[in-house]
Amino acid sequence: DQRVLFPTTNSGYGSSEFPCTEDTPLKPLSLYARTKVDAEKAVLDRGNAVTFRLATAFGASPRMRIDLLVNDFVYRAVRDRSLVLYEPYFRRNFIHVRDIVRVFLHAIVNFHSMKDRPYNVGDTRANLTKARLCALVFALAGLVNGIYAKSIDGINIVPTFVLTPLVYLGGVFYSVHTLPEWWQW
Repeated sequence: DQRVLFPTTNSGYGSSEFPCTEDTPLKPLSLYARTKVDAEKAVLDRGNAVTFRLATAFGASPRMRIDLLVNDFVYRAVRDRSLVLYEPYFRRNFIHVRDIVRVFLHAIVNFHSMKDRPYNVGDTRANLTKARLCALVFALAGLVNGIYAKSIDGINIVPTFVLTPLVYLGGVFYSVHTLPEWWQW
């Protein structure tokens, strides 16, 4: 019989203030989540299958998906030099694409002991609000700047000539598009 490894989403749980387990009742809030829940049920009812309820994926790939939240934040920070946060205290959990690959490899090796069950795939350490994720993206940009800077002056270039003006002139309190054309790069 054909084995099936089926990735789906953890958005089938709907909104919850507490971490969800595989036994938490599914309460999809959107059409997307409902169709994913229905597809998972069909796969598990068929038998000889393992399903993975994936956290929000992120990471590099040959065809970058900027619709994924982490990738979108990095892309907008670099391209737009500003970020508009809707629902900044909304929590999401995340998983790197390499970890997703590890889960699939684990399931291939351990299929018989895992079959016919759903598995949540995520990292509780990566359960962040959008505001915290935004802070991490900008902090990592500063770290990269520090690694490549040749001197203390090089480290201060970005905070002095980019971040401070953006804080006071736009990008934090106002849109960067309110700056003069020559400052928007």
